[in-house]
Amino acid sequence: MRSPCDAWGEIFYLDGKGIRGIAPGAFRGLSLLTVLDVSHNNVSALPEGAFNGLDHLLTLDLSANAFSTLGAGVFGGMPMLRTLVLHDTPLAALFWRSRGAR
Repeated sequence: MRSPCDAWGEIFYLDGKGIRGIAPGAFRGLSLLTVLDVSHNNVSALPEGAFNGLDHLLTLDLSANAFSTLGAGVFGGMPMLRTLVLHDTPLAALFWRSRGAR
């Protein structure tokens, strides 16, 4: 069984933990994370600011969750994000605000 956090503290595995929601700022203080896996849970909504403070996050895996829409402000706290995994969700709408947009 793997540890929720790898040896360097850069990858955080929360997959299959029965998570139903993520509060704004839940990952504050984990700014060095580069990969966050919250897949295979039952997250039905993600509030604006849920990922604030993840300044170095490159990959976010939200696959196999229950949300159907994601607002633009959800991803605002991850300026380095390059890969967003959303397969196996009932996602019907994704609102994205490009860098510099207001």
